[in-house]
Amino acid sequence: EKIRTRRWKVGFTTPEMRWLRARRAIIQSLYRSPAFCARPYWNGLAVADAFRRACDGEIDDSMFFWRAMNVELWLRVYFGDRTGRDLRKETIPAFARYGDELAARAIGTDEAARLVASRAPNPGRHLFANAGDATYARIPVRSPLIASGDDLQTIVEKALVDHDVRPGDTVAISEKAVAVSQGRSFPVDQVRASALARLLARFVGKTPVGIGLGLPQTMQLAIEEVGALRILLAAFAAAITRPFGVRGVFYRVAGPQAAAIDGPTPGTLPPYNTHAKKAPADPDGVARGLAAALGAGAGGPVDVAVIDANDIGVNVLGASAGVDRGLLVELFRDNPLGQGHQQTPIALIRRMRAGEPGAR
Repeated sequence: EKIRTRRWKVGFTTPEMRWLRARRAIIQSLYRSPAFCARPYWNGLAVADAFRRACDGEIDDSMFFWRAMNVELWLRVYFGDRTGRDLRKETIPAFARYGDELAARAIGTDEAARLVASRAPNPGRHLFANAGDATYARIPVRSPLIASGDDLQTIVEKALVDHDVRPGDTVAISEKAVAVSQGRSFPVDQVRASALARLLARFVGKTPVGIGLGLPQTMQLAIEEVGALRILLAAFAAAITRPFGVRGVFYRVAGPQAAAIDGPTPGTLPPYNTHAKKAPADPDGVARGLAAALGAGAGGPVDVAVIDANDIGVNVLGASAGVDRGLLVELFRDNPLGQGHQQTPIALIRRMRAGEPGAR
């Protein structure tokens, strides 16, 4: 009866796909949560992947995504062991927290319960996520504000000192943190844009989560990074494929070093909200060096990856030898590091127990 008489019910206020797309990271986190994946009504990871493809324009939109999201939230509010009134008083993070509590119970270990009690995910994200046949904890780790010239290894080791890094763990670090420490982030007003950069930047779309190469200054950095010829080839390929609805060709041709370049955004921590940034140099080498240091401290192999992630997409720029890049992409679809002022450029990834709760 409470569901039937609720306000703003489906039928006259159902959001369009653009509403869902604007919140895609939070919704991805819900779809990939162990609680959602354990429901018998759908194949959770298939729903998450279909939603990603719909957001990217690869398949048609469907109101199923809206309905599945609401069913999961209703199940948590009206059919869980926390009362609907208690949950309704709280905000979206409360639903994620409750989902993590359900996951910890299903995993059934003291460690899972301890992680839920002591490690908070970023707002709207779940601490646990399913990928393949297993459940993983993704623990965001705060660090001091990183500046040019900082010793990244020292910063990472100090940030993780209270997190009990152990053999088999994976540490992911934001590519922006790596690039900043290498001195590859510049005040945007100090970047001189060429005529070619000013021309090409006019044709690049901008998104709320990143300007990319949509500024002459960031386009100039891309030209410096991969060369004018490759940027021109990428622009030509994008121009001839765009009329056919094919997206992302420019960045595929320009390459990951160009795709990782970004400009100033309001949500970025100062002073980097006024900076343009190149991709990190030698991300594989950075990952290998950090992996060796962390593994020595943990007494066994610890893998490291350099991640370029936002609310729209994920790319692994560099990794140590044992990293499953495809797995990390799936675990970062909801951008657990956050997109604003969270100051959590590091994530500790730990496999909890294969198949529990069941990934469908």
